[in-house]
Amino acid sequence: MELSKNSVLIPIDIQKGFMEGKYRNRNNPSLEKNVSMLLDHWRSSGRSIIHIRHDSMNEASPLKSGKPGFQFIREAEPLPGEVVLTKHVHSAFIGTGLLEMLQKMERPELYFLGIATDHCVSTSIRMASDYGFRTSMIYDACATFDRTLTDGSTIDSQLVHDSTIASLNGEFCKVLFTEDIISR
Repeated sequence: MELSKNSVLIPIDIQKGFMEGKYRNRNNPSLEKNVSMLLDHWRSSGRSIIHIRHDSMNEASPLKSGKPGFQFIREAEPLPGEVVLTKHVHSAFIGTGLLEMLQKMERPELYFLGIATDHCVSTSIRMASDYGFRTSMIYDACATFDRTLTDGSTIDSQLVHDSTIASLNGEFCKVLFTEDIISR
């Protein structure tokens, strides 16, 4: 697959806080490897990367700034000079300046990856699509967790991941795999 010169990779919330505590039973054990390969590929091509991280408003959250969980995981650490935007809500577009930054680029194509598929990644993709951007999601560079229904039963993380992607595919984004991108 041919990437346009102004393709932008947008890793979302790939932070240490999602690797601990209540965030168990994650799908996609290959997340870290795929994120690392995509970042290496993007960097070697000279294309833009805009890292998004979550700063929780909840003082007890592992994703609160000042806590170890706020930091990016090793495989997703930004390099000096790469853009890092911090959000406080699910969408990467609210309160970050991301929309204004992208509007200054010449019709960029957006490629999303990150945590959690059904929360911040999905919300950001939906908004990007609504803003008129050509948008893709990288299936095997996203992950989520088991979810609990109101009756206490659990929905397996892989089912949550796949259901979310089925809802997004073709309507809000194109779904790709890491290999689709790095093999070209």
